[in-house]
Amino acid sequence: DWNTQINAAKHAFNKCMEISHSFSKEDILAYKQIVDEFKSADPLRKHLTEAICADALIQNLDHQTHHLIEEMQEHMKNEFILQTQLNKLVQVGTVFPEFASVYKEACQTLAKHLTNYVNNAKVCLDNHNFEEMRKNLEALVKALSLQSHLISLFDIKQEITNLETLTLTHLQNVVSEAHAKIKDATKDKFDLAKEEKSDTSSLSLVRVEKLSESDVKQLETSVMILESAVNVFDLLCQQHVNLSKPVKEMFQSFLGE
Repeated sequence: DWNTQINAAKHAFNKCMEISHSFSKEDILAYKQIVDEFKSADPLRKHLTEAICADALIQNLDHQTHHLIEEMQEHMKNEFILQTQLNKLVQVGTVFPEFASVYKEACQTLAKHLTNYVNNAKVCLDNHNFEEMRKNLEALVKALSLQSHLISLFDIKQEITNLETLTLTHLQNVVSEAHAKIKDATKDKFDLAKEEKSDTSSLSLVRVEKLSESDVKQLETSVMILESAVNVFDLLCQQHVNLSKPVKEMFQSFLGE
């Protein structure tokens, strides 16, 4: 029966397109064979008044591929599902060239999502929210296995490197501001101490006396920021994100000064 065969083909194909099912080249080739067979036999359909048009198979393919992209957006944190679904779209585009653009659309959707991770990480860094920043970095690391699908759309490794540089620059600014505060607070007293030939111990006392309460609080805040960064970034995978060691060294150097 004409309609039964078309519906059976659609059902079998749609089952393969579900997230919980795998998809092989043979599956899409089998669907293509049925599409070709019914298209070639389509002239006979005019004699079957209730027969489904062979184009219904193509319409079904269009619906399934776009539905797959919608499902991908719901599983953006699961790189295994994303890999499986993107591979399905690659195979569909190979056998049905007219659907190659759907794969590109899916890749662009993924790149946009990864860009959000980068932007979120930058906002977290500005707010010293290192814990949330770490989560965004980890999400980028998990997506490294998808790089082959992104090509020139999004370079995950480069974006991680850029965030590393941005983080170290940000923390160095925290250190520099703290040093500047100490320098400004002690400059006048230091000059006076030199004139009076004060010894080192009295110079230390002068520094403490000169620092205002707000200065002390700012220095304490700087220490807390650096210490928080050390603790959080120490949990990151060192194989893909190089922040733990340089941040720790920066903090130790700051305390030593």
